Amino acid sequence: MGAVNGSALSPLDRTVLTTIAACLAVVVLLIWRGDRVGLRVVDFSPADGAGDVSPHTAISVRFDAPLALGAGSPFRIEPTVTGPVLWKDDRVELRPADALQAGRRYTVTLAQDLAARDGRQLRREQRWSFSVGGSALVFLRRAEGSGLAQLWRVDPDGAEARTLADEPETGIWDYAVAPDGQRIAYTVVLATGASQLIGINRDGSDRRLLLDCPDAECSGPSWAPDGQTLVYEKRVIPPGGGPSGPPRLWWLRPESAQTVPVLNDSQQLGFGARFAPDGKRLAYVSPDDGAIRILDLGSQSETLVESEMGESPAWSPDGQRLLVGRVAAGRVQFAVHLLLVELNKPENRPLDLSPVDGPPVEDGLPVWSSDGDWIAFTRRYTAGPDLNLGRQVWLMRPDGSESRRLSRDQTQGYGQPSWSPDGKLLALQSISIADLGAEPALLVLDAADGSLRARVERALQPNWLP
Repeated sequence: MGAVNGSALSPLDRTVLTTIAACLAVVVLLIWRGDRVGLRVVDFSPADGAGDVSPHTAISVRFDAPLALGAGSPFRIEPTVTGPVLWKDDRVELRPADALQAGRRYTVTLAQDLAARDGRQLRREQRWSFSVGGSALVFLRRAEGSGLAQLWRVDPDGAEARTLADEPETGIWDYAVAPDGQRIAYTVVLATGASQLIGINRDGSDRRLLLDCPDAECSGPSWAPDGQTLVYEKRVIPPGGGPSGPPRLWWLRPESAQTVPVLNDSQQLGFGARFAPDGKRLAYVSPDDGAIRILDLGSQSETLVESEMGESPAWSPDGQRLLVGRVAAGRVQFAVHLLLVELNKPENRPLDLSPVDGPPVEDGLPVWSSDGDWIAFTRRYTAGPDLNLGRQVWLMRPDGSESRRLSRDQTQGYGQPSWSPDGKLLALQSISIADLGAEPALLVLDAADGSLRARVERALQPNWLP
């Protein structure tokens, strides 16, 4: 009998080895091609050819892999735009130090030496352009017949009013403008009590479902300063129907629809959330405490500020101070004062900005000008010769000095004051206090002298679109 050849391969062995060799060749080819393709751009913002871009928009690019951190700016922009550059995993972003010029067209070129952490580099120069629009105002207006509110947009001079978002079956409950003015989130509430959060661009395009809440009322969106996340209020609908439950705060990442509770104790109540300008703290109304809670988003520690009014607090532009409303102690007649809280000086007592002498006042709805030099707020005298049913609009310095009344019509009640981005105008809501069936109007006042710059009829909840 002849010897068996140990090196001989059976047909099955040869098939297996051939398959393995082919797989290895494919892997090598993919690696070689990946190196040839290099780092790839997934998307960028603003989009190429976009018009009516917010003067306060960030310029950002997202790639197909995490980036190697760079020094300086990878952007070359014409006309020149400067500002801090943020590197975030697979994204790089430039936040302009100054507002972009309305009516200008900008061209962005991306540097070719950008690299991923795996060593791949950007192989081709990336270039795109966009055009900048101006500031505008957005508001809700009830449709004739149905009475359902829709979202509208109008120029600061009251011209070119047009529908921005139309939800004919549900109407729009509330809305929030992203800090850079590029996106708007709004709430629709269905007949069942269920709700949805919807997102659109500032021109009304690109309508997207951000969150579906089939068993809850989800409303009150509030954007984080980076525009990447928002906080909303969730009120659960009991099984079988009935009134929705109390509000709790939840996170939402619009890009992925990921949503989780804000607070470690998911049963803790909260509403009226407002972010500090740097995005590191979140202040909200805590109905269980009858106070404002300030959550440090890094350490998750909380600070309690007394406030019985259930009104959202107002952050100063530097994020170091907070305005809250409090029932004035020691008053025989009802009065509400505005208090300034120094968050970095907890040993200091809050500073009372309202008058302690003279007739009692009900102060509220404070908003800071962008430079922090002025506070706009509403005031109603609850007794004395100036007793009135409607609130008037006032201005004062952050220390309470130089207070002066801006609105002049005693037959009107005013609310919802909102500063223009340049701090020169104030938008507010006005309604007749004599006519119970009157529709509110949007007024634009000159912040220097209170003169009327524009009036838009049938307008609710005005806000600036920066």
